[in-house]
Amino acid sequence: MRNPGDNRVPTLLHSRPSWLVTQLATQVARVLTDAISTAEFRRDRYPPLAAVEEFGPASQAALGRRCRIDRSYVVEAVTELADAGLVLREADPADRRRNVITLTAEGRTKPAELREVLDRVRNEITAPLTARTCADVTAVARPASPAEPDYRLSGKIGRVDTVFGPTTRVMHAMEQL
Repeated sequence: MRNPGDNRVPTLLHSRPSWLVTQLATQVARVLTDAISTAEFRRDRYPPLAAVEEFGPASQAALGRRCRIDRSYVVEAVTELADAGLVLREADPADRRRNVITLTAEGRTKPAELREVLDRVRNEITAPLTARTCADVTAVARPASPAEPDYRLSGKIGRVDTVFGPTTRVMHAMEQL
């Protein structure tokens, strides 16, 4: 048996961008989840709230497409956001089968509060990096992100199947920073 105190990561792992990104994103997701929970909020509820804040009222289906999350998750997220008094879900006058999601007065203030938390987490995570390195990481990561309109994986464009898979959780956590 070799030195049991040797905690080096095998070269096969730490030389692979996929392993490094997954390790980083897992750490970011953990820190982000803890930080957002102090604001009495769930990290995975931020994307739909942010989308309505930035782009205005939207159908649940549009929120799912915009945030790259499954429709069933959108229904769950919107229900929780509505129960918290952050959004209103109302029938679309143009199509009564569709719901339109809008922010309430309280819902208009929550994103700014959450951005402060996200900024603190970003600063904590990127503290060891120079500003130039941060910019480089963003420039390299953006084209590989499912958030990009031209994202391709195995011939599929812009498709992320579910928010509940670990890879998608990781990508959402990284997108929020």
